[in-house]
Amino acid sequence: MRRPWLPTRSSSRRAVLCAALPIVFGPHASAWADCGLRAPDYAATRTVIVGGDTVAIRVNVSGPNVREEVDLGNGPRVTLRTTGKPVVVFDPRARTGVELPTPRGTHPPTRSIDEVDRDGRRVRVQQVESRGRWLETSRTTCRTDGVMLDQTFVSVDARGQELAGRAAQVDIRVGSQPASLFEVPPDIKLASPGSK
Repeated sequence: MRRPWLPTRSSSRRAVLCAALPIVFGPHASAWADCGLRAPDYAATRTVIVGGDTVAIRVNVSGPNVREEVDLGNGPRVTLRTTGKPVVVFDPRARTGVELPTPRGTHPPTRSIDEVDRDGRRVRVQQVESRGRWLETSRTTCRTDGVMLDQTFVSVDARGQELAGRAAQVDIRVGSQPASLFEVPPDIKLASPGSK
């Protein structure tokens, strides 16, 4: 049975990007675009470029809660990252989705380095320790109010290949976001990861 929240095999390059997105912006990445400031609630369009592929993602942010909606060619896919709950990915047309598992096991040490650029914008550099060295995994630039403007990142896709990418936000509209955007609609049937 085809799971509608996954990409089709016919879109192989987009499938790589689709597989990379949950890892790049994975279960613990609700603050992936965070500069360490409490940003105001907002909506924006986030453009993500990985390899030669570009994807536009509709983003709504309310405190630590993030909703991302993207269409990778096989219909819309919504990802909800809400405090205290598993990450949920669902297809609103097919009314099906999945709760992503919480990563288990040990993770390498990480650290954040905060800087201010010459324009007064906040820059947060994320690093991970590997073999005794600190490697940069992302560099995020935010407006002075904490809203993310752009980010460069390095991640690993589902096949274990390292990917370099860039994300930028445009059409940023600051303002309160409806609470319903961050809830799974009651007609969505959620499956467990790995179930058929």
